[in-house]
Amino acid sequence: VVDDAPWELRAVTTGEVLASPSARALFRQIAEAAWECGDPGLQFDSTINRWHTVPKSGRITASNPCFPGDVRVHTDRGLIPFEDLLARAAEGETFGVYTHDATSPDCPTEAVEITSPDAIMVSGVREVLELRLSDGRSLRCTPNHRLFTHNRGYVRADELTANDEIKVLDLPTPAVGARARKARKASMRF
Repeated sequence: VVDDAPWELRAVTTGEVLASPSARALFRQIAEAAWECGDPGLQFDSTINRWHTVPKSGRITASNPCFPGDVRVHTDRGLIPFEDLLARAAEGETFGVYTHDATSPDCPTEAVEITSPDAIMVSGVREVLELRLSDGRSLRCTPNHRLFTHNRGYVRADELTANDEIKVLDLPTPAVGARARKARKASMRF
């Protein structure tokens, strides 16, 4: 990119060079595509998987900046809104986040597991859908957020149909790491 050299785009199966755009032009297209869909930056497959803390759980294929700040997350400290999780993480607090093992390609089970998020990102202002489930629950997320369904596997939120059955986190998620937070001092005038 610095030298603006040609960058060879090769066919995956044959290795044949299909095009050789300038590196700057290609990088600009990649950056604009990330910006247009609200991604916080580029994620390099080789780097993210080299840094993977639990590689036996499967390859990392995407990040997930898909929820508004007031959506609550199942953590080892209870249900916490993303915006509070971000603020508390910025103060140095660490969290375990519950994830569902039912979607594991290697060994799907009806269990939850506590994992540690590597990063929490703010991706800016994006369109948010509200999904209303048949049992009365609702979920707010971006249109491109993928949800695991029993009948079709992963499906984008904006491509769900009334026939899809979303896999929900309906198992116990105990607040095993909960502890009282220090009360903030407040002054009152009478």
